[in-house]
Amino acid sequence: IAPGCTSGYDSNKEKVHFFYVPKDENMIKLWQSALKRKDFIVKAKQPVCEKHFLHTDILWNRTICDDKGHILEETEKTQINIQKENESKIEDVLNTEVSNIDNGENKNLTSLSFNDIINIVDNKHLHIPPQWTYTTSTTYMKHFNKNIKLLIFYLPMVSTIKNYEDKCNIYLQKEVILKENMLLEINILKQPIIIDIPFDVQIHNIIESVEQLKETLFSVNNLNVCLGAVNVTNEIEEIGYDLAYKDISGTWRHKKCTLIISHLLK
Repeated sequence: IAPGCTSGYDSNKEKVHFFYVPKDENMIKLWQSALKRKDFIVKAKQPVCEKHFLHTDILWNRTICDDKGHILEETEKTQINIQKENESKIEDVLNTEVSNIDNGENKNLTSLSFNDIINIVDNKHLHIPPQWTYTTSTTYMKHFNKNIKLLIFYLPMVSTIKNYEDKCNIYLQKEVILKENMLLEINILKQPIIIDIPFDVQIHNIIESVEQLKETLFSVNNLNVCLGAVNVTNEIEEIGYDLAYKDISGTWRHKKCTLIISHLLK
């Protein structure tokens, strides 16, 4: 299907949907089989455009309801739904998020609010990455002279304290903070992300749909955090904080450390 496809190239301005190959090796084999391209080796996180699937293989519309059955939103960003006579289970295997290169033009039946998101999360209708958790701020905090309530998703980590192996340091490695005005803030080790995000990583600054929030959570979860200076000599510690600093996990880092490294170096 779609020989000579040039979707995503600078020379091709056509707007299409992209699907991303999962990491699991068994799933990768099934993707390879489904695409039927012997000359094309499928790799994890690789984008594959909609032209390589049959139109009927894709679920184009998805409706999200609250616990009372009221429609909160209807979105065109959906999932692959491949189902053939001899491949009935591939629907579950290729069940992955779609990214729309045209900014997703969601069709909301009603405007999604912060409280809608809270209800969806509390009712366990939002799938979040493994080991992540969330909390809703119980107090309002001052932000640009406005009171803003927060919904905080975070990935907690534990490390041992140097010279105190029986004591642990608990810290937040990654945070996705949704503000009451539906703006997102992404922190790595309590530092906001200020670097360019790879083209295949979908992170939204403003949340207009549940899919955008879910997409951002899993994208942040997949970001690779730099390990910092693993073996620090006494000389480095004596230099002080002119060139380096200790992050909240107790790891030494160069002052210009971007915290995020390319997935190609993983």
